[in-house]
Amino acid sequence: MKKQIINRALFGIPSGIAIGYLVTIIISAIFAKGHYSSAPPELIERMGNEINAVILQTF
Repeated sequence: MKKQIINRALFGIPSGIAIGYLVTIIISAIFAKGHYSSAPPELIERMGNEINAVILQTF
């Protein structure tokens, strides 16, 4: 049981991080006109700046 939990965590944590980065890279490639955007441009616009958008998106 413990070994299964550890194996899932060791696979799941890096996978989740990679998926998160892939999503931001894809959004940047489509909407940010060649610039890396850590949050969707619409969210940045609604929140007033990029850091507020990232904070909202993270939590």
